[in-house]
Amino acid sequence: MTAKETISKLTRETKDAALKFGAHLVGITGTDRLEGAPAGFRATDIMPGARSVIVMAVGLPQGLSDYWKNSVWAYLYYGYALPNKMLGYAASNLALWIQQHGHKSFPVVPTTFMKDCDVDDPKGEFSHKHAAFAAGLGQFGLSSLFLTPEFGSHNRFVSVFTTAELEPDPVYSGPDLCDRCKKCIKACPPGALLENEMKSFTLAGKTIEYAGIDKMACSAALVGLFKEAGGVLEVKVPKKGRKWNRWDFALAKAKYFLKDPVRSTVQSEYQHVIDWGDFCGLCIHSCDRPIRKKPWDPGLLLK
Repeated sequence: MTAKETISKLTRETKDAALKFGAHLVGITGTDRLEGAPAGFRATDIMPGARSVIVMAVGLPQGLSDYWKNSVWAYLYYGYALPNKMLGYAASNLALWIQQHGHKSFPVVPTTFMKDCDVDDPKGEFSHKHAAFAAGLGQFGLSSLFLTPEFGSHNRFVSVFTTAELEPDPVYSGPDLCDRCKKCIKACPPGALLENEMKSFTLAGKTIEYAGIDKMACSAALVGLFKEAGGVLEVKVPKKGRKWNRWDFALAKAKYFLKDPVRSTVQSEYQHVIDWGDFCGLCIHSCDRPIRKKPWDPGLLLK
């Protein structure tokens, strides 16, 4: 077997293993496509010698968004906490599987832990969304959510770095998955999506553009400081159009607590009881693109 045939065989087997371990979608990119990421956030910054990044996704049931306001807790669990666990199990098992085939691997955590505890501009150690783009799984939408042909914006991702040389997938080149309908911008309770501050950059030879995000305002919605975002109370917060700062966030949380200490505390504890899930998600709930989704074959998981 030639070296090329060996790489091709390992690539096919790796994808099959990812699906058997619970991933609904899987794509592969070389680390070279991600070299434009900021220093400290590249695969090779975490794992020197990494040559490939395997990106896995799990889809979310559409009903979680359609009936979200009738059951916020179902979204917290099935739309956030459980998918993160599913991705964690898949990444851990795949990393061990790759190790048994003679290559080192590193499973990244599926959810965000702020790398430098920067509350004004929180970043995880690695962007699964950008890796998903480089691995050919789909496109970014206007809101910066990542859309796949199969699930639209209703998916979550995890990545595994490896020293194995694998065949990269082509970058997505199909029909546009986001038509800039702006439903996400209109749905955001604190107006955190900033269409007048578009972000543009090049990744894997493609130009990407999406709206800027007022991350402090978004964080306020994620912890449920608005009834519209799924919280149990409502407090006066900065008006839409003015960017939040850390003092706005701290004051809003304090007001939330003082308005009803018991209910606000219990609401916060519920996030931890289910192993942490975010409130809001209205950018996801409001997104119905692409209108015609590509059929997904659940049988892939059984092969």
